[in-house]
Amino acid sequence: MSYDLQQKQDREMRGRGIKTNLFLACLLISLNMLSIIYKRALRYTFQIHNLNLNIIQA
Repeated sequence: MSYDLQQKQDREMRGRGIKTNLFLACLLISLNMLSIIYKRALRYTFQIHNLNLNIIQA
């Protein structure tokens, strides 16, 4: 009886660990994507800003 209970608890813990790992992996990937998008957006805004300055100077 206690052996079966122990196996069941082990299985539940393993399942929970896998779910947690999947959640953390998804979180990391989404943060990565957000930072890439943010950097690109910054780069584009700086390019537009430089273009505007060049137009004003010319």
